[in-house]
Amino acid sequence: MWHSCAQSGVSDVVKYKRSVTNVGSLGDVVYDVSVSAPTNVEVSVEPNKLVFSGETQTLSYEITFSSKKGNGIGSAAAKSQFGWIGWSDGTHLVRSPIVVTWLQSSVASF
Repeated sequence: MWHSCAQSGVSDVVKYKRSVTNVGSLGDVVYDVSVSAPTNVEVSVEPNKLVFSGETQTLSYEITFSSKKGNGIGSAAAKSQFGWIGWSDGTHLVRSPIVVTWLQSSVASF
């Protein structure tokens, strides 16, 4: 699970870098990402695969949130949209919620 973030300003694209630590398997393990993007938001994650080679190893990834054209900042009303990011090794699934609110006052909350 990752911490919540908030971004204010006029950008329709917001990027965050996250670090995760393997607390499970002692051997090699590969986690693939899956995304359920909120309505009117494009979500991309790089890399789309995390390859851990041991317990307590920490890896990083970057997540990008982009407003789909005409539906982001400056829209008529503040609406919260929901989704999630999941990492799975085929046995375990770690899922983090996404909540995006494009506010009339040019503030985006994630």
